[in-house]
Amino acid sequence: MEDGNSCIITQRFLESLDSSKCSMIRTSASPLLIPLRTLVLDVYNAEFDPSVFIDAISSRWIPMPSWESKQESSLGVACLRSVELYFSGSEDWKAVDKSVYEPLLRLERKGMRIVVKVKQLPNELLGKIFGFASNPNDLTSRLCGSWASVVSSVCARWRQPALNSPEVWSSMRIYLCNKDDYEAEPDAILTETVLLFLQRSKSYPLSLTFIGSSWTSDRDSAAEHPLLAKLFEYSSRWKHVSFDLYDFTPDMCSTWDKLSLPILETLTLESENDKDRVLQSPLKLLKNAPLLRVLHASNIRLSWDNSFPLPQTALQELKYDLNIGKWFVTAQVASPPLLLPNLSQLSVKVSNSDCEDKLLSSVLCSLTSPCIEELSLEQVFGEQEHRLFHAISSFLTRSSCSLRTMCLAGVVLSDKDVTTLLKQCLTLQDLCIEEPYPSHAIITRHFLESLHSSKRNIQTTFPLLVQSLHTLSLKVKAADFDSSVFIDAISSRWAPEREQQISLGVACLRSIELHLSKKVDKALYQPLLPFEKAGMRIVVKGQAGGKWEYIF
Repeated sequence: MEDGNSCIITQRFLESLDSSKCSMIRTSASPLLIPLRTLVLDVYNAEFDPSVFIDAISSRWIPMPSWESKQESSLGVACLRSVELYFSGSEDWKAVDKSVYEPLLRLERKGMRIVVKVKQLPNELLGKIFGFASNPNDLTSRLCGSWASVVSSVCARWRQPALNSPEVWSSMRIYLCNKDDYEAEPDAILTETVLLFLQRSKSYPLSLTFIGSSWTSDRDSAAEHPLLAKLFEYSSRWKHVSFDLYDFTPDMCSTWDKLSLPILETLTLESENDKDRVLQSPLKLLKNAPLLRVLHASNIRLSWDNSFPLPQTALQELKYDLNIGKWFVTAQVASPPLLLPNLSQLSVKVSNSDCEDKLLSSVLCSLTSPCIEELSLEQVFGEQEHRLFHAISSFLTRSSCSLRTMCLAGVVLSDKDVTTLLKQCLTLQDLCIEEPYPSHAIITRHFLESLHSSKRNIQTTFPLLVQSLHTLSLKVKAADFDSSVFIDAISSRWAPEREQQISLGVACLRSIELHLSKKVDKALYQPLLPFEKAGMRIVVKGQAGGKWEYIF
């Protein structure tokens, strides 16, 4: 085994192992390592000659066992049975050409055990690992430090790949303080740190998370933080950006709509403002982001009309979270609805008891998404009236999509509304339903029987629903849940064999979750045990004394 300061496995050494060349080296001396059957070499020398090594190994292979003793006697050496070659210590080994060692494959196929490996990770791979671990670098506090700074200070071996890997420095979580706090020394140093990270990240795409508050209380200068202004100069490198700001929003900065965002793919905008300060104007900065794929907006009003500067063809995921006052009630529904042809995920959450139905309806009635695969709708305080059914149904009909996942959390619908919606979702595989409150039952006997693969005609003639269902999650708040009907429905959809699936006309239900808001009688759910043992994932839990109690 070599170390980094000495070179032992030289060409001369390898030739001394060659049974056909040993006479040139050893002359009258005894053959070198005559009984050698196992050879392990750990090489640090970047000038290692693979051809000489292969010749030496080949010369010591006795191919026919029946001739072994005769050939060993003829060659004057034993048959070499196992070879291990490891490269260590130098990043030059990243350039090892595998094709050079292909002649060894023939020996391996004949029975020789051969291992050729690079032991030390190349600097490029080490840099990639550091890059994943440093996502993001927390620069919100001088005391916390950042992963990039720490890892580059561990040792010389780590420092080189860390400094030479721009991705390690390209992800930052930055605190934007107000003007008064900025005068303090820690914040001034923080700015210098961010500039250092920008320099070391070179031209690598940036992932930035901004938190904090406005620069001043004056609306006209609220977004004039010097660090933010400096980062605007690098907007052409922004790829993933998140703004979580308390008391100012993008419309406060006139520079925003002038930013160049050619590679921006993910944008998150969150505001904790009260209802009087919520952003009312369209997000003009989006018109400069042609590649935007993911948009998450929390308490940021989006205008659903054709003047909205949304990259319609690129957008694939839209998450909309609203927890504000009545400002949306008078909003106009887009006419015609805005077409988002490649949108595959839509999530809308509202939590204001005064206008939740109007908020959800406005969004659904303003969009058409033919490629939507995942739909999640959530109401925190649902109203008593069922006003969302037509908005959801119209959206599904208008989009004519192949929905794969649907989640209805706290949405005020009747059991018949839900079964009607499921008739429109022929390709649905994952279904999650959470009842809004105890007095409003959705997961009724009627709903559960509609999921049964054979008993659905007991009271009605509706066809079998969601034939492709694989995952079912039910969160029940009503007290009169019928466990026997639930177990029958689940049992009817357990079809692990292909023949059973064809016979029943359903896919095999692989996973179920049942959350009950009352104490659960374990004995009632014992019939599910055989299905769990056979491979179905089952979670059944109930609340007892304010704590969750798991049955499965």
